[in-house]
Amino acid sequence: IPPDSAAYFDPPFVPKADTATLNFSIPFEKNKSDYKEEDLLPFINKLKEPDFVISGLYINAYSSIEGNQETNTQLQKKRSESIIRALKKMQKTNAITNVKTSDSWEMFKVMLEDDAQFKYLTKMSKEEAINEINTKPGLSEQLEPFLSKQRFGELVMKVTYDISGNKEEKYSISKCNKA
Repeated sequence: IPPDSAAYFDPPFVPKADTATLNFSIPFEKNKSDYKEEDLLPFINKLKEPDFVISGLYINAYSSIEGNQETNTQLQKKRSESIIRALKKMQKTNAITNVKTSDSWEMFKVMLEDDAQFKYLTKMSKEEAINEINTKPGLSEQLEPFLSKQRFGELVMKVTYDISGNKEEKYSISKCNKA
Protein backbone atom coordinates (compact mmCIF):
# COMPACT_ATOMS: atom_id res chain seq x y z
CA ILE A 1 0.00 0.00 0.00
CA PRO A 2 1.53 3.37 -0.99
CA PRO A 3 1.78 6.06 1.69
CA ASP A 4 -1.14 8.49 1.80
CA SER A 5 1.03 11.58 2.10
CA ALA A 6 3.81 13.15 0.11
CA ALA A 7 5.42 14.04 3.44
CA TYR A 8 6.56 10.43 3.60
CA PHE A 9 8.89 11.05 0.68
CA ASP A 10 10.12 14.47 1.76
CA PRO A 11 12.85 14.63 4.36
CA PRO A 12 11.84 15.88 7.81
CA PHE A 13 12.28 19.53 8.71
CA VAL A 14 15.89 20.27 9.57
CA PRO A 15 16.51 23.74 10.98
CA LYS A 16 19.36 25.66 9.43
CA ALA A 17 20.82 28.70 11.15
CA ASP A 18 19.97 31.88 9.27
CA THR A 19 21.79 35.16 9.41
CA ALA A 20 20.10 38.48 10.00
CA THR A 21 20.76 42.16 10.57
CA LEU A 22 19.37 43.54 13.81
CA ASN A 23 19.07 47.30 14.46
CA PHE A 24 18.42 49.18 17.67
CA SER A 25 19.26 52.42 19.46
CA ILE A 26 20.74 52.96 22.90
CA PRO A 27 20.15 56.32 24.57
CA PHE A 28 23.24 57.76 26.23
CA GLU A 29 23.04 59.44 29.60
CA LYS A 30 24.73 62.82 29.82
CA ASN A 31 28.49 62.38 30.45
CA LYS A 32 28.14 58.59 30.92
CA SER A 33 30.56 56.48 28.94
CA ASP A 34 30.74 53.19 30.84
CA TYR A 35 28.19 50.61 29.65
CA LYS A 36 27.93 47.09 31.03
CA GLU A 37 26.03 43.99 29.98
CA GLU A 38 23.14 44.82 32.30
CA ASP A 39 22.77 48.20 30.55
CA LEU A 40 22.45 46.51 27.14
CA LEU A 41 20.37 43.47 28.05
CA PRO A 42 17.00 45.29 28.06
CA PHE A 43 17.62 46.49 24.49
CA ILE A 44 18.67 43.06 23.26
CA ASN A 45 15.73 41.37 25.02
CA LYS A 46 13.36 43.89 23.44
CA LEU A 47 14.36 42.56 20.01
CA LYS A 48 12.60 39.26 20.91
CA GLU A 49 15.03 37.27 18.81
CA PRO A 50 16.16 33.69 19.42
CA ASP A 51 19.73 33.19 20.64
CA PHE A 52 22.33 34.51 18.24
CA VAL A 53 26.04 35.05 17.77
CA ILE A 54 27.24 38.47 16.63
CA SER A 55 29.51 38.36 13.58
CA GLY A 56 29.58 42.08 12.80
CA LEU A 57 28.88 45.13 14.91
CA TYR A 58 28.49 48.64 13.53
CA ILE A 59 27.92 51.63 15.77
CA ASN A 60 27.05 55.21 14.91
CA ALA A 61 27.55 57.17 18.13
CA TYR A 62 26.05 60.62 18.49
CA SER A 63 26.51 63.28 21.12
CA SER A 64 24.51 66.41 21.74
CA ILE A 65 26.15 69.63 20.57
CA GLU A 66 26.64 71.44 23.87
CA GLY A 67 30.03 71.30 25.52
CA ASN A 68 33.47 71.02 24.02
CA GLN A 69 33.79 69.30 20.61
CA GLU A 70 36.95 67.42 21.62
CA THR A 71 35.33 66.18 24.84
CA ASN A 72 32.22 65.11 22.91
CA THR A 73 34.33 63.14 20.41
CA GLN A 74 36.12 61.38 23.27
CA LEU A 75 32.76 60.60 24.90
CA GLN A 76 31.42 59.14 21.64
CA LYS A 77 34.47 56.87 21.29
CA LYS A 78 34.42 55.78 24.95
CA ARG A 79 30.71 54.96 24.73
CA SER A 80 31.22 52.91 21.58
CA GLU A 81 34.23 51.05 22.99
CA SER A 82 32.33 50.36 26.20
CA ILE A 83 29.35 48.95 24.28
CA ILE A 84 31.64 46.79 22.16
CA ARG A 85 33.40 45.43 25.28
CA ALA A 86 30.07 44.65 26.96
CA LEU A 87 28.65 42.88 23.89
CA LYS A 88 31.86 40.89 23.36
CA LYS A 89 31.79 39.87 27.01
CA MET A 90 28.18 38.73 26.64
CA GLN A 91 28.88 36.88 23.40
CA LYS A 92 32.51 35.88 23.94
CA THR A 93 33.15 36.64 20.30
CA ASN A 94 35.58 38.62 18.20
CA ALA A 95 32.99 40.24 15.97
CA ILE A 96 34.16 42.64 13.30
CA THR A 97 33.44 46.14 14.54
CA ASN A 98 33.15 49.50 12.87
CA VAL A 99 32.50 52.73 14.75
CA LYS A 100 31.49 56.12 13.40
CA THR A 101 31.03 59.16 15.59
CA SER A 102 29.20 62.39 14.98
CA ASP A 103 27.57 65.26 16.74
CA SER A 104 23.86 65.76 16.31
CA TRP A 105 23.87 69.22 14.74
CA GLU A 106 21.54 68.25 11.90
CA MET A 107 19.11 66.52 14.31
CA PHE A 108 19.29 69.55 16.59
CA LYS A 109 18.23 71.87 13.74
CA VAL A 110 15.34 69.61 12.72
CA MET A 111 14.07 69.26 16.29
CA LEU A 112 14.06 73.00 16.88
CA GLU A 113 12.95 74.30 13.48
CA ASP A 114 9.34 74.68 14.66
CA ASP A 115 10.08 75.68 18.26
CA ALA A 116 9.22 79.37 18.74
CA GLN A 117 11.53 79.82 21.73
CA PHE A 118 14.69 78.21 20.34
CA LYS A 119 14.31 78.41 16.56
CA TYR A 120 16.81 81.29 16.47
CA LEU A 121 19.60 78.78 17.27
CA THR A 122 18.95 76.93 14.01
CA LYS A 123 19.64 80.12 12.04
CA MET A 124 23.14 80.37 13.52
CA SER A 125 26.22 78.52 12.37
CA LYS A 126 27.00 75.40 14.35
CA GLU A 127 29.87 77.13 16.15
CA GLU A 128 27.73 80.15 17.04
CA ALA A 129 24.92 77.96 18.38
CA ILE A 130 27.33 75.88 20.49
CA ASN A 131 28.90 79.05 21.87
CA GLU A 132 25.44 80.45 22.70
CA ILE A 133 24.43 77.24 24.49
CA ASN A 134 27.70 76.99 26.39
CA THR A 135 27.87 80.63 27.50
CA LYS A 136 24.28 81.82 28.02
CA PRO A 137 23.35 81.03 31.64
CA GLY A 138 20.57 78.43 31.93
CA LEU A 139 20.19 77.82 28.19
CA SER A 140 21.74 74.35 28.28
CA GLU A 141 19.33 73.31 31.04
CA GLN A 142 16.35 74.69 29.10
CA LEU A 143 17.44 72.76 26.02
CA GLU A 144 18.07 69.50 27.90
CA PRO A 145 14.77 67.87 26.79
CA PHE A 146 15.97 68.30 23.18
CA LEU A 147 19.64 67.57 23.83
CA SER A 148 18.94 64.34 25.71
CA LYS A 149 17.28 62.89 22.58
CA GLN A 150 20.44 63.56 20.58
CA ARG A 151 22.77 61.41 22.71
CA PHE A 152 22.46 57.87 21.45
CA GLY A 153 24.11 55.05 19.62
CA GLU A 154 22.64 53.31 16.60
CA LEU A 155 23.71 49.67 16.64
CA VAL A 156 23.60 47.38 13.66
CA MET A 157 24.47 43.77 14.38
CA LYS A 158 25.08 41.08 11.80
CA VAL A 159 24.10 37.86 13.55
CA THR A 160 23.90 34.13 12.98
CA TYR A 161 21.20 32.38 14.94
CA ASP A 162 22.41 29.74 17.38
CA ILE A 163 20.59 26.41 16.93
CA SER A 164 22.89 24.28 19.03
CA GLY A 165 21.38 21.94 21.63
CA ASN A 166 18.10 23.04 23.15
CA LYS A 167 18.30 26.40 21.32
CA GLU A 168 17.03 24.69 18.17
CA GLU A 169 13.46 24.56 19.45
CA LYS A 170 13.42 28.26 20.41
CA TYR A 171 14.78 29.15 16.96
CA SER A 172 12.27 26.93 15.14
CA ILE A 173 9.32 28.38 17.08
CA SER A 174 10.54 31.91 16.38
CA LYS A 175 10.86 31.18 12.63
CA CYS A 176 7.39 29.62 12.58
CA ASN A 177 5.86 32.62 14.40
CA LYS A 178 7.53 35.06 12.01
CA ALA A 179 6.25 33.12 9.00
